Amino acid sequence: MHPEWVERLLRLEEALERISAVPPIPGIEPLIRESAEEHLTARMMAQLIVHLGHQWARERTELEKPLASELRRIVRSGINTKTFPSRARTLHRLLSRGEVEPIVQTAIEKAGLPLYCDEFRELAAAAAAREMQASEQLLEISTDLLPHLCDPRGRRVSPGTGIHLMLLHYLDGQQSYTWSDKDEDYVDPLTRAIREFLRDPDFDPKPAYRLYRHLFPASGKANPARRRLRH
Repeated sequence: MHPEWVERLLRLEEALERISAVPPIPGIEPLIRESAEEHLTARMMAQLIVHLGHQWARERTELEKPLASELRRIVRSGINTKTFPSRARTLHRLLSRGEVEPIVQTAIEKAGLPLYCDEFRELAAAAAAREMQASEQLLEISTDLLPHLCDPRGRRVSPGTGIHLMLLHYLDGQQSYTWSDKDEDYVDPLTRAIREFLRDPDFDPKPAYRLYRHLFPASGKANPARRRLRH
């Protein structure tokens, strides 16, 4: 019987062999390898970027947008309306979903509020029970959080845009989308890589760059998003 540390090494070796056996990620993996990543690292990063891109797009659509939409309704309705308790009750149900907690906590931190997600959830429950002080606090906090969430009226984010955003973040915003007057199309390597992966020759890179500049404003200022080639 092998010592425990040997067993761990054997399991790690098996995991790396499985990753090596997975087909390469078209477009994305070769692009990552160009940044001096070795074969196995590039493959792992490409798989991670695709997974995180899908996850981010799903969470934004299924969690963040409904949350922002309900906070917007709460802010617009005000505590003196008949619908406020039911709005607070709906918000409480949303906050009870475990997946939404990281989104809420990030918005709380961005807003600089001394609050935790579970405290916000308890506040929503108290407001649903028509407690006036809790209702006033809920309205105030909702107003503070709303600017730090996505616009609930915005367009649905596609998985492709989510993957593009994760790839751009991995590259630290160093690549910009490039329009060629001659080709009448985007010709930068990143857009080409995403198009190859998605098998979509018409994929538009602009939404991911807008999201990148919004989510990472310091990087967005340091790296202009758009270049134009003139021939």
